[in-house]
Amino acid sequence: MKWNDAFFIKAIRLMAKRRFAAAFAWFHQGAQAGNPHCMLNVGYLYDEGIGVKPDKHTAMFWYQKAWQRNEIAAATNIAILYKERKDYTNALQWLEKASASADDDAKLILARFYLQGLGVNKDATKTKTLLTAVKNSTTACEASVEEASYLLSQLK
Repeated sequence: MKWNDAFFIKAIRLMAKRRFAAAFAWFHQGAQAGNPHCMLNVGYLYDEGIGVKPDKHTAMFWYQKAWQRNEIAAATNIAILYKERKDYTNALQWLEKASASADDDAKLILARFYLQGLGVNKDATKTKTLLTAVKNSTTACEASVEEASYLLSQLK
């Protein structure tokens, strides 16, 4: 365990106890110490306003710092913030980065972009390829696998 992992572990325990403000403080200390997992969580807490006042700009800052420290999940969160702003070009770029970094859950979001034509032309072939990758993934969460399977069944 790295010395700054202690911040992350303490924060996770506080989250489980629903002591969100205290958890935020520990995540923030870990983030300042350079822990990318803490950076991601600080971004998320700012993004959702959990234990701290919501601040999308500050969330983006922490997600980008986490990405710079090789926290792959940060790319998907950055993409979602861009999507919320209706900046589909940047959202797509970040989803491509996340997908290329083996974030199979990001592939589901990317498939939805191609399915709905968000910032791109609708592309059934690309949609099916991405959904199939998610459906067959061993790393995507169960909900993503189920949604990918459902969407594939609707496309046939």
